[in-house]
Order: sequence, then structure tokens, then C-alpha cells
Amino acid sequence: MPDLGGMWTTFVNNPLVQLAVRGVGLYVLALYLAMVFWTIRDAQQRTENPMLPYLAGLLVVALNILGLFLYLIVRPKETLGEAYEYAYGRTVAATLPSLWGPQHPSFDYRLTGTGERVLDGRADRVALLGLDRWLGGTHLTPAAAWRWDPDARLLVRPA
Repeated sequence: MPDLGGMWTTFVNNPLVQLAVRGVGLYVLALYLAMVFWTIRDAQQRTENPMLPYLAGLLVVALNILGLFLYLIVRPKETLGEAYEYAYGRTVAATLPSLWGPQHPSFDYRLTGTGERVLDGRADRVALLGLDRWLGGTHLTPAAAWRWDPDARLLVRPA
């Protein structure tokens, strides 16, 4: 009768078998870490709560594949990006056209008489409110303010 214990010992002590077992172990470890990493990244894309993704990752660390299945059952259906895109689409669909492009209906602008005169071109905003500001190394003042000429459709250098 063959010595099964000796055959098993010879098989297990074979360097090729030991290398294969270590390779399989590293592969399983890599899958496990990838599963935890994927769970955390997926949860970050589906919630604004900063702690929840790490709790989901901890669930996968503690319960392994069962934790992943539990997470897949309770995770939100859509990502935050999809939810924001849906909300943006709804907002754009509810916009009203105006002279300056789409206007959201919830914006309610009330201009004073002076504001209406400035928008109509009958008054000058710089003359009314003044201008004394540095912008990109340039000192902007009423005397140095460039003006838009609507007839020529050009910026006009200050006189």
C-alpha cells in the first residue's frame, strides 16, 4: 500500500507547488483589496456623506464577499453625477428665453430707475459709481476706462 502521507509531504514540499500556492494567495489578496477599494470609490460617487464610503469599506473588510453583496443591495441606484445631471436637465427644460440667453424662472431681477438707464445706454455706470481698482497690474480709473462703441462694435481707447 502506498504511503499517502509521504506522497503528500513530497507534493507540498515541491518548490513549484509552493510557488503556485503563494501566487494564488497573492491573487486572492489582490482581489480582496480591489473589492474593498472598489466599494469605497463606488460609495464616494453615490453619497455626499464623507464617512459612509469608509463604513461601506469596513463592511466589506469585516464580511468579505457577503459585505459586498450587502452593499450592492443598499447602495443608491444612481451616482451623484447622474443625479446632478438629471437636476440640471430639469432646470434647463424649465428655463425661459431672454435677450441674453436662457433665464431661470426663479431669478427675479428688479432694477432701479438708474439700473434701467444704464442697461438702456442712457447713463454711464462708471460715471455714476466711479472706478478705482487695480486689475492685473493696471490701475483702472474713469479716465483710463476703455468703452464699447456699439455702432463700430469695437473697444475704444480712453480719450
